[in-house]
Amino acid sequence: MIEPTDETRRLVWDELVDSDRMCRYYGYLTHRLRNLEQLLQFVAVFAAFAGLAGVLLQLPWITLPSLAVAASAGAISTLRNYSDKALQSNEIFRELGRLAIEWELLWNNLSAKDDDTVLASWKKLSERQFALVERVPFDLPLSPSLARKSQQEAYEYWSEFAHADQSSATALVSGESRDAAASIAHH
Repeated sequence: MIEPTDETRRLVWDELVDSDRMCRYYGYLTHRLRNLEQLLQFVAVFAAFAGLAGVLLQLPWITLPSLAVAASAGAISTLRNYSDKALQSNEIFRELGRLAIEWELLWNNLSAKDDDTVLASWKKLSERQFALVERVPFDLPLSPSLARKSQQEAYEYWSEFAHADQSSATALVSGESRDAAASIAHH
C-alpha cells in the first residue's frame, strides 16, 4: 500500500477546510436573512399599529408617517424576498454540512488508505461540492464580513484540530489562505 503523498494530503486538507468555511458562511447567511425578514415584519406590524392608533386618536402627524413606514417595510420584505433566500441558503448549508462530514471522514481515515483510493475519494467529493455550489442562486447576497468570519473560524478550528492531533496535518495548516469573499463568489 502506498500511503497518501503530501500533495494528496494537502488536497484533502484544503477541501476539508474550504467545505467547513462554506458551510459556516451559508449558516451565518441563513441566520442573517431570517433576522432581516423578522425585523422587517416587526417594523411593519408595529408601524401599522401606530398608524391605526393615530387614526383612532385623530393624530395625523403619527398616522401618515407610521403607515408609510409600514408600507415601506412590507414592500422591502416582498421585493427582497429574504425568507425565500434564507430557505435557499439553509438548504445549501445543510448539504454542505453533509459534505463537510464526508471530508472529515476522509481526512480522519487518510492513513488507512492508499494514495489512489484517497485521490479517487477526493475527486468524487470535489465534484459533488462543485456541483452543489454551482446551484447556488445568483441572487443570494455575498457578505464579505460573513465570508471573513467563516474563513477565520474554519482555519482556527482546523488549525487547533491539527495541532491537537499532532499528525502530519500540522504542516498543512500554515499555507496561504484563500480570500474568503472571492472564494465564495467563485463557489
